[in-house]
Amino acid sequence: MRFRLALGFAALLCIGTIAHASTVTLSTNDASVVSQLGKAGQGWWSLDTPNILTNTNYITGTSPNVSPGVDFSYRSFFTFDLSNPVLQGQTITGAKLKLQAFVGTGYNDGGLISFFDVNTSVSVLNHTVGIAPLAIWNDLGSGVSYGTGTAGSPSQPVDFHPTDILDFQLNSAAIADLNNAIGNGLFSIGATKALREIFSSSGANGNQQLVLEVSPAVPEPSTWAMLLIGFAGIGFMAYRRNKMALQAA
Repeated sequence: MRFRLALGFAALLCIGTIAHASTVTLSTNDASVVSQLGKAGQGWWSLDTPNILTNTNYITGTSPNVSPGVDFSYRSFFTFDLSNPVLQGQTITGAKLKLQAFVGTGYNDGGLISFFDVNTSVSVLNHTVGIAPLAIWNDLGSGVSYGTGTAGSPSQPVDFHPTDILDFQLNSAAIADLNNAIGNGLFSIGATKALREIFSSSGANGNQQLVLEVSPAVPEPSTWAMLLIGFAGIGFMAYRRNKMALQAA
């Protein structure tokens, strides 16, 4: 009897674990990120104007007519720590970026916001000093697409406020790369925007977030085998009990 109860409890425990799902929120301002980079893991690069190391503004897009006939274009990035212990043994099933709006002339212009994988090393990427090296500039705006979005359009304008949080759903390619990066340290996502800029004056907030939907990793074949053995054991014990009862009768 005790043996059957133990097997049944183990089986139910396995099933309950498989079904459980939750969310994990990572921030560019997590202590583990700041301790490694010396600042929040966010910023911009530009081919048109130099940046400084301590600037965590993540302006994205083009600022027109900064001076007569001169435009400045920016590409941004966001760095998160995928070595967070809460991710161990988990599978990421969904992901979205949550970015504070601040201000910009590009809200409601319909320009596409695009997110990409980043191959530049985290330390080099976050050392935002001077004009962007061409390799970093290209890296932030090309490669594996992680998804796209918009921040309003001329036909459907939205009344944006500086404190609004914009949600951008990431695609299956991003989810696959995120799963492969669990436990491997810092992970970056690049961003570009067509037409005018958004997220201007954003250096005041180092708390951009990556919200992950997670569930326990798919059990190893040995786990499934143990589960099946448990069910078989329960069935065998029930069969043996019934057989003995019939013989006694």
